[in-house]
Amino acid sequence: MIATLRTAGLAVLLAATAASALAADPNITGQWARYPRPASQTPPDPRFAPPRAGEPELKEPYATQYKALRQRQRESDAKGEPLANAGTECIPGGVPSMMGAIYPIEILQTGKQITVIAEAGSEVRRIYLDEKSPPLDDIPPGYYGASYGAWKGNELRVETLGIREYVKYRDIPHSAKMKVVETF
Repeated sequence: MIATLRTAGLAVLLAATAASALAADPNITGQWARYPRPASQTPPDPRFAPPRAGEPELKEPYATQYKALRQRQRESDAKGEPLANAGTECIPGGVPSMMGAIYPIEILQTGKQITVIAEAGSEVRRIYLDEKSPPLDDIPPGYYGASYGAWKGNELRVETLGIREYVKYRDIPHSAKMKVVETF
């Protein structure tokens, strides 16, 4: 009788452990590199290819601001006097630029937080899991903003608010109210 109870108890424990493992969120801890590597001869999987280079489709007033910046860049480049940019001013790339890193990034997932560490520039970003984002007015503007995410099955959806206006992605202007939505 005791052996039967132990066996039944062990079966219940194993079933509960297996069910909790199946219900657990994916863990993306590890070192991640750009795909495909820039020097790779293997064509990229179209599902993971970055967006095509080219002029972004922008609404006003951002379209006019972007075109004016591009014109100033062309003129200054022609004179051999390129305009300063985030790289020459030692300003971090911030969000979302750091996520398109040309050098590896390391992701550490622990409990209610994902920490992203970029090799280039030693950038660090924190994504808080399963927490509600505070109102935009309560978020101090920063390079990385405030990122909050949640797992839905195998998909991590992250929303980031509070990115400083001078932090640009591909020189695209934005307002202080910009929201970056990422899906991993």
